[in-house]
Amino acid sequence: MKVFDKVYTQDGFDLWWLHDSDNQIKLLEADLYYDENNFLKACKDIVLSGEEYVNYNVIDDETIEGWEKEYNKDYKTCDRCCYDIVDDDGDIMEHICIDDKLY
Repeated sequence: MKVFDKVYTQDGFDLWWLHDSDNQIKLLEADLYYDENNFLKACKDIVLSGEEYVNYNVIDDETIEGWEKEYNKDYKTCDRCCYDIVDDDGDIMEHICIDDKLY
C-alpha cells in the first residue's frame, strides 16, 4: 500500500514522500518529490489505478474524492451506437455516438 506523506526540512522546505506502508523510517531518493505537481500526478495515478493508499493529510480530501469519482465513473451503453456519461444519480450528462449510421 502506498502512503501519501510529507517531510519537513530544517531550512523550511517541504519534500513530498510517496512510500510503501512498510517503510515508515528510511527515506529513499526514489520516493521523494521536490515538486508538488509531480507528486500530485503520481498520487492521482495511484488512485485511478485502484491501488490501495493512505493519505497522511498531505492532499485535501476534496481532491482525492474528485479522483475517486473519476475512478468510479459509471458508463451506460445503449444497443448499438453510443455510450452515455452519467452523474452520481444515474442521469445522462452526455450522450456520445460512435457510429455514423442512424438507428
